[in-house]
Amino acid sequence: RKRDLKTMLSDRPDLREYAALTSSDRLPDTLAVATDCPELLPTLLHAPVIKALSKYSEHFQSLHITDQNAFKIEGQTNEFSHLLLCELRLPAAHQMEQLNLLQEMCFHFVDLVATKAKLPKDARKR
Repeated sequence: RKRDLKTMLSDRPDLREYAALTSSDRLPDTLAVATDCPELLPTLLHAPVIKALSKYSEHFQSLHITDQNAFKIEGQTNEFSHLLLCELRLPAAHQMEQLNLLQEMCFHFVDLVATKAKLPKDARKR
């Protein structure tokens, strides 16, 4: 979410060092993208993802994908340099089904990053 981006950038060293704010007119106005590889946005932000984010943007907090993980989750150790962290904002108990599409989107990103989101050669050098 746009209003949380400044905090996210300051709390996560990899984002602070490598990412830059990138515009995307396909996202709802409340969301922002910070990336070091804008070439991957068409692969990551395709129609089903945009649909899920547009429909339930009030429940979406952030998605952080990195191969330079320095972000620590309280009570856990960083054993892996790769991270895919999807944070959702919980609705009221009687509205939990609204998270179904966003949860599917988060699992979709696991498959997408593993199979289709390959860094271009010039991006790997950065």
